[in-house]
Amino acid sequence: MGNILKWFKKSEQSENSDEDSTDDSDSEGLCVDGPVHRPNKKFLAKEDALKNNPETLKQFAFHFCNIARITQGIVTRKALDPTSKDFRNISQLFTHNNKKCFKITKIETVLNPFLLVQYNMKKRVYKIKEVPVKETILFHGVRKSNIDSICKSNFNWRLYGTNEGHKFGKGVSFSSSAFYASNYSDTGFEKVMIAVNVLIGKCCVGNENTEIPPVGFDTTTNETLNVYIKYEDNEFYPKYIIHYTGIDKEQESRMNEKNERKEFTSQRPLTLADYFNIPKLK
Repeated sequence: MGNILKWFKKSEQSENSDEDSTDDSDSEGLCVDGPVHRPNKKFLAKEDALKNNPETLKQFAFHFCNIARITQGIVTRKALDPTSKDFRNISQLFTHNNKKCFKITKIETVLNPFLLVQYNMKKRVYKIKEVPVKETILFHGVRKSNIDSICKSNFNWRLYGTNEGHKFGKGVSFSSSAFYASNYSDTGFEKVMIAVNVLIGKCCVGNENTEIPPVGFDTTTNETLNVYIKYEDNEFYPKYIIHYTGIDKEQESRMNEKNERKEFTSQRPLTLADYFNIPKLK
């Protein structure tokens, strides 16, 4: 594993040096008559070179697939230090508006080079094709029994989810709300949730019949824009495993009664989907 990590770091360093370097070397020890003019060279960014040469793009993909194949099956999980920056950042996202409901007991970081290479390759392809995407951290509630398989093989939109989970599309569901995602965790007091890196491009509002988003869209969402459904492989990477304790049944019952009274007495508000004019699928 140490050699693999060194390879990744060395690859990133060489990539950065390739993009920043120019050929400024001068010939030394040569005697010539008259002025010598250096030929003009046109340097292309790596993304431009790949975009203009489909064959090079194929070789690029083949190279990364080979690296991914070598690292397949290697998964490392490490508990984060509660004082670390990553722990604080994930805790803040997780406990937002839920401080009285959940208590984090441990956060683990997941390193799967095989999945990470595929995810980064997908992100690079979007960049080469000049497709605007945003990388964000979202939550996915999960049962403890599924943690190992997800860390090893990623989420599978063909297998995971229930009819209830397909309310906004038949793909993998993620949410910016840990409270919403917790509905799909274990029912016991001790629960787990995964914080996931997700690539989000163009969204439309989906429904339970959406099997794939329309042409030009890669993600479906709900009207309040806190649930996102992804339909393609490698557009998400399980980054952190959050171990936490949930609220007890008495607390949950009181909260449900309060929410039901609020929904009964209030009219439908203007949603974020309405505000941003996000199209809805019929």
